[in-house]
Amino acid sequence: GANEYNMRNDLTASRVLMGSGIPLVQLPCMGVVDKLLTTKPELEHWLKGKNPICDYLYNRTVADGEKFSPYKTWSRVIWDISTLFWLMNLDKKYMQDKLVSAPIPEYTKEYSFDENRHKICQVYSLNRDAIFSDLFETLGK
Repeated sequence: GANEYNMRNDLTASRVLMGSGIPLVQLPCMGVVDKLLTTKPELEHWLKGKNPICDYLYNRTVADGEKFSPYKTWSRVIWDISTLFWLMNLDKKYMQDKLVSAPIPEYTKEYSFDENRHKICQVYSLNRDAIFSDLFETLGK
């Protein structure tokens, strides 16, 4: 549906963007990008003590996880890395995408569809483990 964070914050702008005809890549949050979860033990193993940037990312993510989660165990989605890894996805190692007719974000926060609309690239699956493996390896250098 169209009830994702960026869509619902300005649904009118989302409708204009999706109807504009410009080349566009859609990385749906729910059901795709929300798979980019990591946890404190994973971050501790791969980032903590590696270098100042890794320590900063570890401390910031752990602080947010502990602040916002009511549970002793938590996971956080690292949303923003999705676009970077789509750009690096020349061999389809990280994500699978397809051309689809641009969906129409409706004010009901659902999509409607018209097969006559221009095509956009829509990511429908990602390889979470490949993404985090390469991210942690690169950050740790």
